[in-house]
Amino acid sequence: MLPTILSLFPPHTHPLTLVSDPDGLLGGEAALVELAGRGFNLIQEDDAVMLRHRFEKARPVSAETPVLVIAAAPLAELPYDLWQPGYRIQLSMHQFFPNLAYPVVQTLTPAQLEQLANCPQPAEPIGRRRTIEYLLKQVFNVDAVSLDQPHRLTAWLARYHQEQSPMPELLRECLVERLQCIPAYSSWNLDELLSSSPAFSEFIQSEWSYYVQSMGNRPVAEERGTYRLAFGSDGQLQELVPSLVHKRVLAPIEVPPSENLPDWAKVGVLQQDNRIQLLQSLLEELAQHIKEISAPEAEGTNTWGTWKTLAVKWAELNTLWFDRELKPRGKQKQAYARLCPSLDQAFYAWLKTHLSTTIRITHGDN
Repeated sequence: MLPTILSLFPPHTHPLTLVSDPDGLLGGEAALVELAGRGFNLIQEDDAVMLRHRFEKARPVSAETPVLVIAAAPLAELPYDLWQPGYRIQLSMHQFFPNLAYPVVQTLTPAQLEQLANCPQPAEPIGRRRTIEYLLKQVFNVDAVSLDQPHRLTAWLARYHQEQSPMPELLRECLVERLQCIPAYSSWNLDELLSSSPAFSEFIQSEWSYYVQSMGNRPVAEERGTYRLAFGSDGQLQELVPSLVHKRVLAPIEVPPSENLPDWAKVGVLQQDNRIQLLQSLLEELAQHIKEISAPEAEGTNTWGTWKTLAVKWAELNTLWFDRELKPRGKQKQAYARLCPSLDQAFYAWLKTHLSTTIRITHGDN
């Protein structure tokens, strides 16, 4: 979808382009960065006075220094002296998703719409309920029937929150309604687990802590009702533990060296040796991540979301690194010393491109 939309905006062709975009199809970071990279001075402003002010600041307007005005309202509502000379474009979801219920599709983010555009479209118009089911399956890779076991729901939630693409409230409510019909989830706060990544991590952490404490024959910190994640008896949950740790959903907890735990559970606990291993893993993971995002072929694919994900891992690494009780090894000290400047350089290179682009995307009061 994005390439099709961007083909409507050739660079250095029209001095002034006006686009009506009530559905926010140009609202994604990738679209705005690409348009600014083509030389457009982008103006998004609903207030007529501020629009006039920003347009005057953008002069002189020419094919070499073009202006693109993005409006949510019909173009006929723009000032006539802008409307009359402007090259006019109308964008609408109906152009791309004619067989889906418009109010439902309208709840998706620009990134989710782009993902939807790459999915096979219904051959005939479908209603609201079927559109919701279609979007859940195609965009979020989920249906309630496939999540009938706790290990399946846990694995899907971990992937869902890792992708950092929140489900619209309408779709979330529908999925929660269906999951609540499954007896295994009668005591789960499903809406909170879906809507909040920290709440999901806290839930997993609580369940894991309860299991580890019970295996160590130590008093459980708090009284509990129903035990919801049966780590001790569900083999598929046990297989999921390394993935939960790797995705930073589950933080290994500290236990005494003498703690008697099965081998599969040791990845989810921290002793001195385990913490050194975790430190080494984070150093290697971050070094590889920085190498990937610094590669020429990665240009254009790194977003602010990419850096937010990396920042979480960087924070986790530094939490370990500055722990006074942890003694990094010589090679780890060398790796950390190399990592710091390479991270700074990669972020600086990204900022040089994207910060200047952001400044050129004019909207709001600042």
